[in-house]
Amino acid sequence: MTWLIVVLGLPFAVLILACAAALVEVFRHLAEIRLALDLDDESRPLALRSQGSSSETLGLPSLISHEPQAIVLFLSTKCATCLAIVEAFRGGSPATVWFVISRGHEDRALVTELGHSAARVVVDSNDEIAGRLGLVVTPSLVTFEYGRLVRAETVTTPRQVLRRIPTVTPAAGNHAAPAFASLGAQ
Repeated sequence: MTWLIVVLGLPFAVLILACAAALVEVFRHLAEIRLALDLDDESRPLALRSQGSSSETLGLPSLISHEPQAIVLFLSTKCATCLAIVEAFRGGSPATVWFVISRGHEDRALVTELGHSAARVVVDSNDEIAGRLGLVVTPSLVTFEYGRLVRAETVTTPRQVLRRIPTVTPAAGNHAAPAFASLGAQ
């Protein structure tokens, strides 16, 4: 009886092994296709001349320095990706997300789109903030820790931005609802 199990089980095991190998090969080919078509959804680091600068010396609001971690998005109204990022924050954003509209393209409709986040929109009318950073690309995301610049990157999708939203526990006196705790996990 055991020889019957071995005789029938051996072809089944070989078939399973062949299917597993084929599946591994399919995933390898998919990875090559994603690489060839540049479909990786990853941000690209930016080298800025003001690495390590404080948010206040760059001309950003001092409230950023009170956050353990905050991100500042540099956007333009002439950029389709920027507008898609704004759409992702239509109803508002966490207190750790700030927006800088650069290149003098202040657009009231854009500020209105940001809804409850409008208080955290900074207009860089003459590209002074971007110039201090050496930033020439939008959309860009700059990360600050207690007001110190720690990282800058260019982003190409709203999903990249949502992954970078800091998950910071509110301070004891802060009674703001953590409505965006799950937003970064999308």
